[in-house]
Amino acid sequence: MIRRSPADVGAQAPAEETSTAPAAGEVAAPRPFGGRRSTGAAGDAEAHVTRGPSASGSEDDEAGRKEGDNGSAPLLLRAEGLIKRYATGPRRLFGPRQYVEAVRGISLHVRAGETLALVGESGCGKSSLARLLLGLTPPDAGSIELLGAPLRAGSGPGLRRLRRFVQPIFQDPLAALNPRHPVGLAVREGLDIHVPEMPLEQRKARALSLLARVGLSASHADRLPHELSGGQRQRVVIARALAVEPRLLIADEPTSALDVSVQAQVLNLLAEIREEHALGMLFISHDLRVVAHVADRVAVMYLGRIVEEGPVERIMRAPVHPYTRALLEATPRGRGAPAAFTRLEGEPPSPLNPPAGCAFHPRCPLRRSLDAGAAATCARVAPDVRMIHGDPGHRAACPPAAEAGRLMP
Repeated sequence: MIRRSPADVGAQAPAEETSTAPAAGEVAAPRPFGGRRSTGAAGDAEAHVTRGPSASGSEDDEAGRKEGDNGSAPLLLRAEGLIKRYATGPRRLFGPRQYVEAVRGISLHVRAGETLALVGESGCGKSSLARLLLGLTPPDAGSIELLGAPLRAGSGPGLRRLRRFVQPIFQDPLAALNPRHPVGLAVREGLDIHVPEMPLEQRKARALSLLARVGLSASHADRLPHELSGGQRQRVVIARALAVEPRLLIADEPTSALDVSVQAQVLNLLAEIREEHALGMLFISHDLRVVAHVADRVAVMYLGRIVEEGPVERIMRAPVHPYTRALLEATPRGRGAPAAFTRLEGEPPSPLNPPAGCAFHPRCPLRRSLDAGAAATCARVAPDVRMIHGDPGHRAACPPAAEAGRLMP
C-alpha cells in the first residue's frame, strides 16, 4: 500500500512564472483534448484547467501497431526495464551491503481508455512499481515515459507539470486525507496548487461539482474525513484525483478496505469516469474477481517480475504460466463450480535471496513432470516474457511452455 501525503503527489508547490517556451528538459504546455463539461459556475471553472495532450498522436499509433495493440488510442504510459532496489539495513564493516530487488526488469504500457490490472501476492512488488510510475521514487535502471515525455523522480516545474496528469487512488482513504481538512478543501487542493490563476469561487464550485459527480452532496464538503463512511471517503479520494483532469489513474487496491456492496459502487464509478474522460488506469489488486470485472488487460507479477500478460478474457480462460493458473484456481467460486485446485508447495522465496533461473521453479507444480533437462533450464535460466503462438497480445515467461513450442522465439 502506498502511503503518501496528497501534497507529495496531487498537490505540488506552484511553479514560478516562466516563459511560454519550455526550457531544456521541461515539458511543453499540453494541447486541449475533448471531454465532458459542466454548465454554470463549475463549467466556467473547467475552462481554466489546462487539459492533456491531444488523443491523436501518430507516434503513439505507430508504437501501438508495433506492440500488437489497438493503435487508435494514444499511449499514455510506457515503462521499459524498470529495476528498483532497496537497502535492507545499515552498512556493515565487513561484507557487501544487502539489497532487496523489489522490481526486476518490468516493462509495461497503458493506453487511453484502457485498464491494465496488476495482480500478484502481497510482497511481489506491485506497490513499489506504482511508486515508480507516480514519480515518487526513482528507478535504479530503466525508463518511464508519461504522455511521450520522460518522467523522472525529483522536483522542478517540468516534473510538476507532468505529475498532474498521473494521479493516485489510495488503498486507505482515511490515511490519504488530511484529518484536519474538510473534504471539500481536500478536493480543491490540487486546483489551488496547479491552477492558482482560477478564481477562488470557481475552484470551490468545481470541487462541489466533482463531489456531486462521485455521488456526494454539497453538505459533505464541510465534513472531516472521520465523519464519512469508508465508501464516502474513497469517493472523495476519486474526486480529488479528478480535480486536475489527469490522463492516467494509478489505483492501488482501491476497494480492498470496502465491503462487497460498496466495492461494486466504487468499481462502477471508476468505469464510468474512465469512459467519460478516456482515462487510462493501472488497477492494482489481488482479487481476480474484481480484475475480471474492471480490466481490459492483466499483468501477473511474481517476486518483482511479470510472468504473464494479456487480454483479461484469455488470461482468465486459458492461462499459460502455472502461477497464473494457481491464482485462478484459488479464487472462490460459486456452488456447483469444479473444485480443481493446484496446491503450491512451500512459501514464496525471500526477495533478499531469490532463486536462480525462474523464480517460481521451487514451487512450480509442473516440476515433477519435467525431464531433467527442462528442470535444469528452469533452475538456471531467467525466462523472458515472450509472445504466445497464435494468441496476439498474450505473453508469458515460462521455460516449459517455450520448450513445448507454445512461445515465439
